[in-house]
Amino acid sequence: MKHLPPGRDVHRRLDLRAVGELPPSQRERIAAYADVHRPPPREAARPAGEPPEPVPDSVSDLLDAMPMAAILVRPVLADDGRIEDFLYVARNACARA
Repeated sequence: MKHLPPGRDVHRRLDLRAVGELPPSQRERIAAYADVHRPPPREAARPAGEPPEPVPDSVSDLLDAMPMAAILVRPVLADDGRIEDFLYVARNACARA
């Protein structure tokens, strides 16, 4: 093992400490930036009309056959065709509620 000169060991420990303090410092800066630049809250758009019809059994069987968690959602489109919201339609047995 290399022996470091006494002065160099102190600098190494300071460097390691600075690196250790970097992630919390960055988190604080990112959180502060996000708070300042967060868009104003908007009313949650609720889709008009009736809820979607239940999915066919074949779709539920397909979802349940998947070896991973899966959910099925349907986009709700605005009058101009943009996606405005999503409706939860179904989930498989692996997905948690």
